[in-house]
Amino acid sequence: MVCHRTYIPIQLSHTVCRAMTTFEQSDVERMIDLIAPATDPTSGLNLADRRLNFASGIAELIGADVWMWSSTISSQDVPNDVMTTCLQERGWSSNGERQRVLSVLTSPDFNARGMRSVFSAMAEGRRVTFGNGEVFPPEYSEELSAAWRATGFEWFLLSVHPLDRYNSSNIGFHRRCDKQPFSRRDKAVLHCVFQRAGWLHQYGLNESVRETTLRLSPRERQTLIYLLAGHSHKEIAERMGISQHTVNDYAKQIHSHFQVSSRAELQANFFLGGLNAQPNVGM
Repeated sequence: MVCHRTYIPIQLSHTVCRAMTTFEQSDVERMIDLIAPATDPTSGLNLADRRLNFASGIAELIGADVWMWSSTISSQDVPNDVMTTCLQERGWSSNGERQRVLSVLTSPDFNARGMRSVFSAMAEGRRVTFGNGEVFPPEYSEELSAAWRATGFEWFLLSVHPLDRYNSSNIGFHRRCDKQPFSRRDKAVLHCVFQRAGWLHQYGLNESVRETTLRLSPRERQTLIYLLAGHSHKEIAERMGISQHTVNDYAKQIHSHFQVSSRAELQANFFLGGLNAQPNVGM
């Protein structure tokens, strides 16, 4: 018996590739299998868990080691001032590995010099999927690429899904330095699936708290991300390398800043769908 592979041609936007992209039928079936459960009204899963399963499925489909899905808000007044208000992630081999990556991604210098093309896409409302060689400006590429490889990772795909001028849903998939680069097929699969899951991109966005959030200090912003992700104060202290007492102080300042009295009220300020849509909260 001779088996023949079936290919399905799909025209993608110029932000992914300029030519017709052809997927194997098995890829198309797996992409549909990712989207279908996310829309199933009988699954009983909240929005956070639907996103978790969706992103983990993409990671498996394209062979990524780690993924990070963030909701971001941008300042009207300060160029390139972008704050993450929600972060979901999976795949780390250790907390130390995670800390190395986050220390680079949250570096003001790294963002100011290396992420301008990404911030421009957000501001202009362009839904783009970037790969290696498409993010860092040529004049800084060697230096920034070396800083990124120092984290233990080299290859990445970053898909940007702006919702309006100031709000964006973005996901990054990463492979460690000992792996092969992502392929054109991997990039096309990510763009095709992620950009068409519009109902999942609303999680973690609330325009009314945008300017208030951007007035937080850098450490308060970092603490807020962990609070919204459901981490306990002890876990936050370990991740940030500070005392639990300091985390408690940051949390009190954040509660006062948003005029809330509990973690649940804080989350309700950011997440659509009410408290039933939130991840589990620990203290």
